[in-house]
Amino acid sequence: MIQLLKIISEKRRIMFYYSNIVYIGGKKYTYSLDDDKNKLILVPLSKPKNEFIISNELRGKWLYLKGDELSNFSVLLGIGHVNRGNIVFDIKCLVKYIPEFNKKTNRPRTFKSIWFSSLAIDYFIGHKNGLLDKSIEILSDFKNDSDDNNKKLKQTRKHKFIYKGTEYKIYFMTIGRFEFEKRFPFNIFSTLNIETSKNINLNDLYDLINIVKLFLQFISNRRFIDIDEIFLMKENGKFSFSGTVKLDDESNLMEPSKWNIIPYELIKDNLSSLLQEIANNNICFRSLFNFEKGKINTVDIMNICASFESQFDNTYPNFKNNNFKKVKKDIIKYITEMPNNYNEHELDEMSIIINGIKNYSDTLKSKLQFALDEFVKIYEDGGGKVEFDFGKNYINMPDRFKNVRNALDHCNVKYQLSGQNYFDVDLVRAIIYMMILKKIDMPNEKIKVCVRKIIKGYE
Repeated sequence: MIQLLKIISEKRRIMFYYSNIVYIGGKKYTYSLDDDKNKLILVPLSKPKNEFIISNELRGKWLYLKGDELSNFSVLLGIGHVNRGNIVFDIKCLVKYIPEFNKKTNRPRTFKSIWFSSLAIDYFIGHKNGLLDKSIEILSDFKNDSDDNNKKLKQTRKHKFIYKGTEYKIYFMTIGRFEFEKRFPFNIFSTLNIETSKNINLNDLYDLINIVKLFLQFISNRRFIDIDEIFLMKENGKFSFSGTVKLDDESNLMEPSKWNIIPYELIKDNLSSLLQEIANNNICFRSLFNFEKGKINTVDIMNICASFESQFDNTYPNFKNNNFKKVKKDIIKYITEMPNNYNEHELDEMSIIINGIKNYSDTLKSKLQFALDEFVKIYEDGGGKVEFDFGKNYINMPDRFKNVRNALDHCNVKYQLSGQNYFDVDLVRAIIYMMILKKIDMPNEKIKVCVRKIIKGYE
């Protein structure tokens, strides 16, 4: 779908700094809004109770801020934290909404659709999906001053997912926007669009932003990634307003690489299933990615283990190691039947030990071995070798990773880390991607291509 936004973008950098009084939960605060950094600073005029909980309670809420008659506006609050000692709340404002002059709307109402723009979305759509042809068509329309309302737009494929009982549809478009102050006064980019059969209630905007953010993280293999801008569209399909969406500190952002992003053409048949997994919170995103760009730290080893076990249980819920199961059963039988002369308190301790054994799950090594075997089958089917991309020592990865995880978990200061331990992180992450894509029923051939793309940047 191609759309031309006939608006002139005021992109010149104008910084505003608002300051006034706001009441939250019946308590009085002074606020300052740094428009340049999209940061709201709240200072209570009296010491609040549970001050460390307030920022969490505000997350995802619309807050009406009253300035003078020209600067009344609402903000959608994001992630915040408390500066200790002086009880100052720093909260990211995801969206700032300034109503029309003299309107008393405290926050925007419902909208027909929401459009998101991001560099990751541009790469996701990519030149192979006709981006160049669409760009030429947009420029031609602008030159001929064509009326979009009278033009039948080409419909794109829509992908469905359900969140909190509401069915949403996601589709992609290419946008052209005239920006007169630039040398080349046109900005052409792709958007990810969300709509429902009914209008979207913007009380849910915070959750939708985070679902889109997690999706972009997944397709680009980045812990920190930003959404550049959102556009809120009215019922008649006309542009209503846009807002900058800042989810993370800009110093932490990891710009996506077009070489490592999973392209739309590869995942389009399974996109609805992937979005549903994200909406259902079935993927352990907090542990999936490296903490720093271009580095692998010991914390990444621990995190990737947690992400692996979470995804393994999701993809293979019925996995059982028969040897482990047999030994565990024999140990429990032996302990419960062995003669003893324990007193009452000692029997309580024995009961705790038995319950611990009963609840002890399959070992990390056996899960890693099973998943690695599955990965090798998929990766080497039709040609290709795991050892060429992940090193010839990949075969012993389960034993190495089990040892390094236990050493770090139990603070074994005598354990010596090796360079191979760090290389193993990429292999385990590749296996996790394989398990996620397998869970959404992607064919093995496409799984292989996606993994090689996202981890190694191979076409």
